Amino acid sequence: MPRNPLALRRLGLALILLGAILAGLAAWLRDRLAAGSVGHSATYLLDVAGWFLAIAGAVLEARVGDLLLTARQSAARRRAVLLAVGGLGAALVACATIPLRSSGASASPLRVALAAVLVGGFGLGLGGLATLGWYYGGRYAERRIERMGEDDW
Repeated sequence: MPRNPLALRRLGLALILLGAILAGLAAWLRDRLAAGSVGHSATYLLDVAGWFLAIAGAVLEARVGDLLLTARQSAARRRAVLLAVGGLGAALVACATIPLRSSGASASPLRVALAAVLVGGFGLGLGGLATLGWYYGGRYAERRIERMGEDDW
């Protein structure tokens, strides 16, 4: 695993992207295979793998984001807020529109794209939220412990 924080950040984003691609592939395969077949049921394993990869990428993004915020990199906080708002917003829009686009033959490419946006947006949003929570939550706990005297322990 690379030790460079920016390379780790790229790895986290690549994991989120791979998770989104797997979710889109699973939706595409489900549209192609007959319902009730073994292959149709196996596509849900691709979905689960996509979600796990997106979550792993989000955790890696949060870990590196915490390091960069601790090092006082000015763009790290802005990036975390942008990822949280943009990613979760895209995931919510995709989640709300997937049921509306579930009928018709022309809906298949759109449904595949929405499934990929759902997983990718969730991964990015979780990465941004976890970065902010990890950094500012740790600072809050640090200040609380400093305020407590040795007698309170």
